[in-house]
Amino acid sequence: MFYAEFHPSPELAHAVRCIWVFETDAGGEPAAPQRIVPDGHPELILHSGDCFFEQGDETAQPRVLFAGQIASPLVLQAGPRAGVIGVRFLPAAARTLLGIPMRELTDARLDLASVWGRNADLLADEVAAIQGVDNKVRRVELAVGERLAASRVKQDALVAQCVAALDAGDAVRVEELVRQSRISVRQLERRFHHEVGVPPRLLASILRFRRIFDVLEYRQPVRWVETALTAGYFDQAHMIRDFRRFAGCTPREYLQSSPGLASALASAR
Repeated sequence: MFYAEFHPSPELAHAVRCIWVFETDAGGEPAAPQRIVPDGHPELILHSGDCFFEQGDETAQPRVLFAGQIASPLVLQAGPRAGVIGVRFLPAAARTLLGIPMRELTDARLDLASVWGRNADLLADEVAAIQGVDNKVRRVELAVGERLAASRVKQDALVAQCVAALDAGDAVRVEELVRQSRISVRQLERRFHHEVGVPPRLLASILRFRRIFDVLEYRQPVRWVETALTAGYFDQAHMIRDFRRFAGCTPREYLQSSPGLASALASAR
């Protein structure tokens, strides 16, 4: 298994958190299922190898797709020879790529051939033919950059500012965001649904859940009480409830059953 992350070019830094690559060559054997948990960042996914299957769906994922916010665990089955490039967007920036209200894509995957037409498959073909991971990443970056440059959709600056505050890791309450924004709770929620895909309270919970894995990356052996408090939880029980909510299992069960892509993405930045 190979997994790596790349910083976006300066031209994409306003919209993209990172670009990641995942590859396997299991010698013809089916890969283990991957439990993907919410992390607050929608993604463009390009398959240059075997496409993934989602649990409960017999149809393979499109070669080029856009995955909106997920609010519950997603179980994926990779083929024996997977090749994936993912463009991880900042939570409030993805709408600028497609111009579609993000609430329509929450817990959904959009076949980009329905939006980009034949260009989606042409891009997948081109990336599959390119030699070298760095070159593949640069080609995908170029394609995304061209789409963003041509877009007439602008970020909602207020929502972007609120998301940045939630993502900074401080214990910012939604009530404080409302006070600083000088709009009502309902107005802020509507704008979050449109720009991000989920309301601010849910995004705050997802981002806090994501910080658990940042803590685990640097703290071994695992001490769950310390992990919960450092990530911003009141106590360990509160953290366990979020694991059941967002991962569908306990913390220990997740660490024991999350190989490959799931493990890499959980520890990704």
